[in-house]
Amino acid sequence: IDIYENKEVLSFGISYKKYIKKSKFEKYNDEEQRKLLLFCAVLEDGTDTILKEISDQEAESLLCLKDMEAYMSCVKERQKEAFVVDAWKEDRIEGQADIEEDRIMIFSVPNVKGWKVYVDGVTQEIMEGNIGFMAIELTEGKHVIELTYQPTAFWLSFMLSAAAIAAYIIAVAICKKHSQKR
Repeated sequence: IDIYENKEVLSFGISYKKYIKKSKFEKYNDEEQRKLLLFCAVLEDGTDTILKEISDQEAESLLCLKDMEAYMSCVKERQKEAFVVDAWKEDRIEGQADIEEDRIMIFSVPNVKGWKVYVDGVTQEIMEGNIGFMAIELTEGKHVIELTYQPTAFWLSFMLSAAAIAAYIIAVAICKKHSQKR
């Protein structure tokens, strides 16, 4: 049996130093969009960010790259400053990233309510990146990153369950008290 390792795999969290507005990105066809996603993040129009927007000329020149060497160079760049997972549990993902210059990191996790991201213990604002995924800004340096998830209805469900159990216990106690009086 032969076992192969994909050395070109991209991480759970990848960083970008440039972005393209979603409205511009959507003008490209599927193949062009896939190429652009290797080089720049896609952010909602009007997103305030530390990143520089990719110019139309840069986007067009990136779309002209067809050789495997250019692709591999891009993959290596994405891997260099990727999120390295240290621990993964059902409600928590912990890891680190070493960032050489200010970037945006996009995690392959849908941007839904209930997630919180901490960088070096400080809560970060979560943005939407690459059309529906979680994204955060990272400054230069080594960072410890923690993603935590708690369903938005967790506490409401917990309180309703606790109230139902309490009501049941009270009802049983009242029934026992009434049956003892008889």
